[in-house]
Amino acid sequence: MNTTTRETVQPLLIEAATYRRFIGRYYLSAIRPVTSGLDNEVFELTLSDSSCDLTVIARHDQIADEVILEHTMIHVEVAALPTRVGTVRVCKNLTCAAASKRLGNSLSALPISQCPQPAVFQAFLVLYARIQSTLMRRFIDDVLLQPKVGISFLQCPATLRSHHAYVGGLIEHAVEVAWNVSGVHALTDIERDVAVVAALLHAVGKTRTLTAGATRTALGTLVEPELLTLEVCADALDNLEYHSPSLANQLRHIWTSGVFREHTCGQNHGLLYDVLARSAKSSMVSQQSMAFLAEAEIDRPTFA
Repeated sequence: MNTTTRETVQPLLIEAATYRRFIGRYYLSAIRPVTSGLDNEVFELTLSDSSCDLTVIARHDQIADEVILEHTMIHVEVAALPTRVGTVRVCKNLTCAAASKRLGNSLSALPISQCPQPAVFQAFLVLYARIQSTLMRRFIDDVLLQPKVGISFLQCPATLRSHHAYVGGLIEHAVEVAWNVSGVHALTDIERDVAVVAALLHAVGKTRTLTAGATRTALGTLVEPELLTLEVCADALDNLEYHSPSLANQLRHIWTSGVFREHTCGQNHGLLYDVLARSAKSSMVSQQSMAFLAEAEIDRPTFA
């Protein structure tokens, strides 16, 4: 098919260059005014998703009429316009999507430009793609596509003064623990899926207690993040419980049993809990190798 006649809905931005026109909802990373010979001022918009950034052009009235702001979700229709200096992508339609209850329909909506460690983010997506259970993948979607959760998860430190105490440390710690447990062959397929999901999201409550600026929120001075993990995941747990009460309860039990603390509670819960506890402790107290990034590089995830 001739790529100059192709149109599509919600492509990954890394593939958008092959389309004459596309429509989708994307994270707006930046707005920059550019000089123009036109009477109306022109702006460059930097769109971002899990694959890359893409610059498109918008008119001043399109920005002003919809009150388009940086670091929000927008819905755009973009067309490729051939010029003497090359192809320029211009906004035909532009609307604010900040009020949407979800960032998008899949984790591809999470903007890699907002993650201080893009290679770790790609490793996270590889782990996600390897989860065999549709229910467990949907659970991660339900948690991380919440507008106030997903971006913070990419940016927050894991702690302020202990392990992974730097911007992007939260997702790095989560990936380290999950990558370790994903390779344990003694686990059944569903046990491995539960272990990976539990590891990836075990500290997601810190998206409400810590900031990307490495400070504690007002709520973080009052409530332990372990309790907030259950709160952040509440709706997703309810949805999961509707389809599989046992999976939902297993996640609740894992997150409240102490297996992710540096000093575990010492209870004998069996292989799954022992694997999680050992993996978490290894990530917390040692300088773990980031060799898993090399494996992640050769395994590019796809989104339905």
